Amino acid sequence: MNAPYDTTPKPAFLRALQQQKWTVHGALSELIDNSYGPGRGDASTVLIIHDTTNRVLEVVDDGRGMQAVGMLFQLGDTIGRSVGDIGHYGSGGTMAILWFPSVVDVWTLRDGLVSHHQRAWAQQFGATSFFPVPNEWEPSTPSNTPDELREFSHGTMIRLHLLTGRSVHSGHVTRELSQIYGPGLRRGKRLLWQTITNGRSSDIAALSDPFQSPESAKDHITFEASIRVGVQSLPVRGCVALIDGRTYKQSQIAVGYGYRIIERTNDCYQSPDGSEKYHGIGVGGWVDLGEGWQSHLSTTKDVIINSDARDALMGLIFSKIKPLLEQTESAEIRILFEDIALNFRAGLGALRMDSSL
Repeated sequence: MNAPYDTTPKPAFLRALQQQKWTVHGALSELIDNSYGPGRGDASTVLIIHDTTNRVLEVVDDGRGMQAVGMLFQLGDTIGRSVGDIGHYGSGGTMAILWFPSVVDVWTLRDGLVSHHQRAWAQQFGATSFFPVPNEWEPSTPSNTPDELREFSHGTMIRLHLLTGRSVHSGHVTRELSQIYGPGLRRGKRLLWQTITNGRSSDIAALSDPFQSPESAKDHITFEASIRVGVQSLPVRGCVALIDGRTYKQSQIAVGYGYRIIERTNDCYQSPDGSEKYHGIGVGGWVDLGEGWQSHLSTTKDVIINSDARDALMGLIFSKIKPLLEQTESAEIRILFEDIALNFRAGLGALRMDSSL
């Protein structure tokens, strides 16, 4: 009898993961998720340092540190679900440290002890089996722990030596990260960015929630409710307002879970059956999904994969913000009539001028 075929993946498959199509802010967000996650790093601050000259990115957090550095190098090594934590599958951070760099260094610091591992991916790709990651700890000193991590006194630091072809455009990346982590920044999380060029460091910039606080607007609606999906009761809370100066493209609702945005949408500006539709120009705000929604989110954390849950959510939001949508419709009709009247007066004036000639 032949032995069963061993389907354990070989290291060569990692090369395919490294070549996947991804974005810098998407990959960075996986590392930030690991830092912020209540069941993971539970950090309050994440500092990203971009050394443009040496093509290095560093992600440093003030979290609790990892139990073993090797956890970050193993696909699927997950703690499972924890309250308020968007991570679940245990792959995002590993894929990020594979996608970004040719060489990655990871330090983790807890209880005064530090553990470190470096991995050059080209060596791993050509191996016949996966290299083990040592789980060795030693007292933290200036010689074995980077200064930025020592300043936090606990947490994790990831240093990514960027692959050829990985370009980091700081302005674009920081704008995207500000939007993604708007909910966390709104609740006190800190996300910092620093650029180093030719050995000279810029000031540390603190990213902020780009969405104007709806509570400050005169016309706003806050709500707390829940929807039923099967046997689950899924909580939702939100704050939506009429905000001056918003264009049609900007007039969206930011739907978030935990500390990050899932999607920005205006699908909730119409009734579930499509009989009532509004443009919603000037409407904006946020909706936060409560505990229980985690299992309905995609691995990419930017889609609600349960269509029934999403449809019910859009219907709930519509029912809550309909008074605001009706106000925008009234304003649009008023502006339309004002334009018609203005054009009529202009045409009448031109006609009178023609008559007098």
